[in-house]
Amino acid sequence: MKKSFRLRWGPAFPVSPTAPAPPPTLLPRGPPRHHRLLAHVLASRFWPR
Repeated sequence: MKKSFRLRWGPAFPVSPTAPAPPPTLLPRGPPRHHRLLAHVLASRFWPR
């Protein structure tokens, strides 16, 4: 499940896994739910478990 999720969403974020996370001010504004989803995706991309 996690592997397919990463494969599906990987190309959507053309950044290297070792790239530093962008400052919170650069993140797109939106509803809290979107921020939580974006944070989860970024966390899974930058800090794979």
